[in-house]
Amino acid sequence: MRVGIFTHYIDKYPRNAPSLHQIDLIKKLVEKTNLEIVLIHHKKSDLPIYRLTEEAIIPKLPYSREREINKLDLDVIHFNAIPWSWWPSISKLDTPSIVTVHGTIHWDEPGLDDYTTPILRIMKKTLERQVAKCITYFIAISDHVRDTLLKKLKVPNFKVEVIHLPIDHTIFRPLSNNLIVSAKARYGIRSRYILHVSAFSRRKNPEVLFRSFYIVRKRIRDLVLVIVGSGWNNLFVRKLINELSLQDHVRMLGWVPKEDLVALYNGAEMLLFPSLHENFGFPTVEAMACGCPVVTSNAYAVPEIVGNAAILCDPYDHNCFVDAILNILSDSQIREKIVKRGLERAKLFNWDVHIDRVVSVYSRVASKFR
Repeated sequence: MRVGIFTHYIDKYPRNAPSLHQIDLIKKLVEKTNLEIVLIHHKKSDLPIYRLTEEAIIPKLPYSREREINKLDLDVIHFNAIPWSWWPSISKLDTPSIVTVHGTIHWDEPGLDDYTTPILRIMKKTLERQVAKCITYFIAISDHVRDTLLKKLKVPNFKVEVIHLPIDHTIFRPLSNNLIVSAKARYGIRSRYILHVSAFSRRKNPEVLFRSFYIVRKRIRDLVLVIVGSGWNNLFVRKLINELSLQDHVRMLGWVPKEDLVALYNGAEMLLFPSLHENFGFPTVEAMACGCPVVTSNAYAVPEIVGNAAILCDPYDHNCFVDAILNILSDSQIREKIVKRGLERAKLFNWDVHIDRVVSVYSRVASKFR
């Protein structure tokens, strides 16, 4: 079977979560299957992923791009987001199409959508509804995403399947103490710490993140808050930190290599993840797989992903987060119970199951058009 994967967003946003998942998916498909994989994008890139398999450069021009894809003799083409800007020319695409839907914040919480202007958001939603009619099949990364597709984009139920995202358990796992100590030393972390992992946006709920930590730290003085992810060193965050006099107690590390992130999960007292909106929430699964307790919000898909393996709070209730943090810090039995449940829960999100289900979708969709 010959599968095209549209990789334009990898070129544009190589470090965001959907792109990182798509890169790993391509690697696993090349490594574990006999599929012919064709990576389709608009211009040459130096990213290593393009050295793994066949590559096709197509024009951006509407109708021309569809004609070039039709010439590739693909059984299916897989997009990593609804290609809303392809309307109306996508109707000329002869190849069966599959879309993995990661993002629905513009439908769920438009006021928290930092990536589009109000006018662009209206246009995007209007065109997504039109393009959705042309898509053969959808993969939703959570039940919540599926429900959004059904209710707001009016996609028929038989065209949507939920396939949760996986993590690599050979990477995200409990580590020996010497690796943890070494990583902490590299980043100058000398005391106990609470960890937060995300790229900055308003939906990550920075006010509750910092205020919860501020209240906890008034009771437990030897704590720091370590933040991993891009975009946090901004005026809004610095002002909030200054207001709470946390300048010496917050460490913003920016992006870190994956091996260091694993060690930081392992060494943390907990992951604090009070998001206002998540369609999946990768850090919660990564933390659970590393034996790091998770305190998170009950917003959107988060409860579905963490199950009973985390402490859940209303994202607007910082007192709930304070109580949860203090319980984990003060009660070893609570901590051990959450860690044990998390390690077991994380096993559900694995690449073997994910690849089997994605390849099954490819086969079923392709067979309908032979």
